[in-house]
Amino acid sequence: MNRILIITAARIELDVILKHYKIKRNKSNMVEMKKNDKEITFAYAGIGQQSFIKGLKKILNKIKKPDSILLIGSSGAISPYYKTGDICQADLIINAKTNEIIKLENDFKGIFVTSEKLANHEEKIKLLDAYKNLDREVIAVDMETFHFARYCKENKYNFKIIRAVSDDLESKLPDSHFFKNVYLNCFLHPSEIVLYGKIFWGIRKAIKSCLKELEIIIPV
Repeated sequence: MNRILIITAARIELDVILKHYKIKRNKSNMVEMKKNDKEITFAYAGIGQQSFIKGLKKILNKIKKPDSILLIGSSGAISPYYKTGDICQADLIINAKTNEIIKLENDFKGIFVTSEKLANHEEKIKLLDAYKNLDREVIAVDMETFHFARYCKENKYNFKIIRAVSDDLESKLPDSHFFKNVYLNCFLHPSEIVLYGKIFWGIRKAIKSCLKELEIIIPV
């Protein structure tokens, strides 16, 4: 039996995947299913380094050791050539805080950047400028990929990263603390309701693009 863990950071990302595979959502952060010769766990771990790694460890403690872990998620485009829904592929992941680099074994050339916080337009421009002299295109930014890859390498898990763009370089993001309490933020900052709507639409579009890649591994 081939055991696969499909992990996302946010619940909204997991919900799109579960709906696609017609799996009923439950109240927990994980769902298990068997399909042909595969034993699959779908789960979300939490947003940002600490929440994500803590959640990932808890999930791994609850299940049999997976043969592979797939991180599915949305990213903010740093490259002006990537738009909402475009798949991101890279062979280098840079931690923006420490400038540590992780090399991925694949045939794609590009850079993922992992930041400590959600990157708005101004922060994306800073990242684009910071790594402009490298020999690869800086493609996208998120808050978990570097930490996920490092954890998998340190603990000898086979892993794959599938990400797509949810917000492009010019997208305006909410100024309030994104994702912590969306309903409260919308109540306190009603002018940002439209921005939240756009970003959630972008996340869903990004994950739907990722599903095309996921279907190669797990057909519907």
